[in-house]
Amino acid sequence: MATAERKPKEAPMQVGQKRMSLRSSGKRLIDLGLLYVSKSGAIIVGLLILPFFSRQLGPDLFGVVALILSLQSFLILLDFGMATMVGRELAIVQATDSQRYITWRAAEWLVSALYLGISPLALLIPTLLGSPWGVVEVLSCVILFWALTLQNIGQNALFARRKFSEAAIVQLFGLLARHGVTAIALVCVGASLTSFIISQSAVAVVQMLVTRWRCNLDLCTHSEERFSVGVRTHAAAMLRRGRALMLFGLAGAAVLQLDKVIVSVFMSPRELGPYFLATTFCLAPISVLAAPVAQFFQPRLVQALSSENPAAVQLTLNQFIASITACSLLPTALIWLLREPLIALWLQDGNDVAQVAHYSSVLLPGVAIGALGYIPYSMLIAKQDYGFQARLSLALTAVTLTAVMISAIHSSVFAICLVYALYHSVSTICSWWRCTRIDATVGNIAAAGALYASILVSLLFSVVVFFAAIAAHFN
Repeated sequence: MATAERKPKEAPMQVGQKRMSLRSSGKRLIDLGLLYVSKSGAIIVGLLILPFFSRQLGPDLFGVVALILSLQSFLILLDFGMATMVGRELAIVQATDSQRYITWRAAEWLVSALYLGISPLALLIPTLLGSPWGVVEVLSCVILFWALTLQNIGQNALFARRKFSEAAIVQLFGLLARHGVTAIALVCVGASLTSFIISQSAVAVVQMLVTRWRCNLDLCTHSEERFSVGVRTHAAAMLRRGRALMLFGLAGAAVLQLDKVIVSVFMSPRELGPYFLATTFCLAPISVLAAPVAQFFQPRLVQALSSENPAAVQLTLNQFIASITACSLLPTALIWLLREPLIALWLQDGNDVAQVAHYSSVLLPGVAIGALGYIPYSMLIAKQDYGFQARLSLALTAVTLTAVMISAIHSSVFAICLVYALYHSVSTICSWWRCTRIDATVGNIAAAGALYASILVSLLFSVVVFFAAIAAHFN
């Protein structure tokens, strides 16, 4: 009678490798989960706390607060491209500990010199604008913007070093502390602009110092080599390389903010309201769903490209595409199908629901395609193709804002939505095209990646059309 063959036992080394692989996969899932919690938490906290600030400060002071909060987002982009460059330089394989440390410190030095230089000019604001601006308020704003910009650079440094959990935790708790302390100050100290700005700036400085401490632990070595390179010399070199990135950031900020100004100038505030709500509804899911995936995969893609290992690049690229599709495009497709009930639930007011849903029907697919633009953007950053990004961004911004102005003159908000859907789509397509032209190896990998992304998007589009047709039939 034949005896059943026994499976050979796995060698201890194989068992150990499997355990290490499982631990690594588990850590990656935890990192990505914390990034999602941090990003979604920031948006949710912002949505919940803003009405409280409005009630405490009143419409006039809250208008100033809205301006300050808008300037935060805008000025973080005007960091001479330092956050992007730090993220790229710290992720490449060939960089030494000394080079990483000097790059991070040079970026901090450059931004600090910028804010130190504009501080005397900022002191003219009280004279020009008067109440409620005073010297204390203006200097506190400068400190707030400076601290948040350095915090963003440090956070990108931690992302590049794959310290995702630490960066996400510091970001989330820093935001909670900043808004929490501000709320307490408005209630206990006084509902004034001074209380708001000082509390915001104080907590922002603490958050920035915590981030710097964590960066120092990872980047600072006991080698004296790091002191042999002049920080200021390195900062000057980074400034020359970052000019294109600054233009890219300026153009991006302009194209995403000036449309509201154009609509309010050429049309009425009543017509701006539903459009503003539609853009908020369409951009929020992408920010929550796609941005954490991009933050997670960009350092990995940069590292793979710098290692000059085509197989690793292709694998990382395919994982990036599949993750964006599963975590961002698929939920966005569901949101598109259910946009009317979701918008009705969100607004709690039936007056604008139909109009916001009508605008979102065009904006949301365009923004979803734009989420795929994170992938070629990461490749272009890795290859330091900053000039093309700046030229493309400036050209698309000029064309888009011109088309928005023409549409506003003709009082067509729906046409503006079409313009922005095309803007996101064209930007993504052009970025993918550029990736195929960088060099032969990267070009072939990018072309294969673009084909893979196109197949996934086509399949998803077919499913959405199918369910939309079914919904239309039963309605």
